[in-house]
Amino acid sequence: MYQPYPKLETSKPPPVLRAIKTVLIVDDSAVQRRIVAGFLTGWGLHSLQASNAKAAISLFKKHRPNIILSDWMMPEMNGLDLCYTLRQITPDRYIYFILLTSRSTKAEMLHAFQHGADDFLSMPIAAIELHARVTAAARLLDTQRKLKVKNRQVKAALRKTQALNNAMDKDLIAAQQLQTALIHNRHRSFGRFDFTALVENAGRVGGDLAGFFAIGATHIGFYNADVSGHDISAAMLTVRIAGFFS
Repeated sequence: MYQPYPKLETSKPPPVLRAIKTVLIVDDSAVQRRIVAGFLTGWGLHSLQASNAKAAISLFKKHRPNIILSDWMMPEMNGLDLCYTLRQITPDRYIYFILLTSRSTKAEMLHAFQHGADDFLSMPIAAIELHARVTAAARLLDTQRKLKVKNRQVKAALRKTQALNNAMDKDLIAAQQLQTALIHNRHRSFGRFDFTALVENAGRVGGDLAGFFAIGATHIGFYNADVSGHDISAAMLTVRIAGFFS
């Protein structure tokens, strides 16, 4: 009924299968559960067994396996409903769900895929096919694990960058306040003339500064400083130049 598959020489799983923490086998047939568990043990994989969906849910919450091998047709709750339930328990953590079934029509398989199943195994189960399905699941889970590691690294780098940006922004605000303070008089009357100064930088600070000042009782001086650049160094040079006029 079941095709034999040679056991590995070592109890440790090959590298690709090490992404699998635990396999949960769900089947109301004790014989089928033991056979599948025997194959997995021979490949160095740890497995748990449940005779129904209720027991499977309890084991899943306790051990959090990342691969489920479940019979489709079971009393009370079938395998597809179990798949949906387990995915609701851990929406932020992916589990690979393989249905064990004698159904083989395209319509039935499409229905199962649309409702959360990842793969199928036709019964009676061939060990070599089981091994191929589990290996494919391990590759996907290993890729997901690597992506999570990369995402954590990217998030950590973004946090550091944000902290540096915040510190730089504080410096820019201080430079902006200093630069703005150099314009002592934004509006002033000289006899029949009124003068108003308006200086707005494109960013926090800039290399431009304009202003005016009285030269004695009969003369007015105007200045417009333009230093190449839009960073702090340009702004500080503008500040030094404006200091001469004040």
